[in-house]
Amino acid sequence: LEPAKPTGEAPTSPHAHARVLSIDTTDALASEGVVAVLTARDIPGMNDVGAVRHDETLLAADEVMFHGHMVAVVVGRDPVSCRAAAQRVRVTWEALPAVLGIPAAVAAESYLTNESRIVRGDAVMVLSVDDPIPPSLLATIHAINGIQEAHPVTL
Repeated sequence: LEPAKPTGEAPTSPHAHARVLSIDTTDALASEGVVAVLTARDIPGMNDVGAVRHDETLLAADEVMFHGHMVAVVVGRDPVSCRAAAQRVRVTWEALPAVLGIPAAVAAESYLTNESRIVRGDAVMVLSVDDPIPPSLLATIHAINGIQEAHPVTL
């Protein structure tokens, strides 16, 4: 038989917007079949999964920004154990007002990230300046199914 592969389950926020006051993983970690319970505090470095803009936390640390925001990951030997242990993660919440819908977000000036724009520039002017960008450094970003790939530009 092949050794069992670890699996996981993520307890999530029941709130659209809330402050995370505490996360207690003690009971979940003591559950049968559980190998680890990880929270944002266990992530070394940046707790971010934004592919282009670093604006999307993997695990909520201090505040949840949407219903279903993950607050922990329970790692265990089988899905049933992980699911049961995930229900034993205790989170103390302070519910905050939620901004629901685009009209409400615009009225509250509540945007997920800072505004960004993609604009067309004057490539001829940029390439005609005294210290142009070396052609070998120019690149275009080509999006394929949300994955960013750099492709060199030949002049």
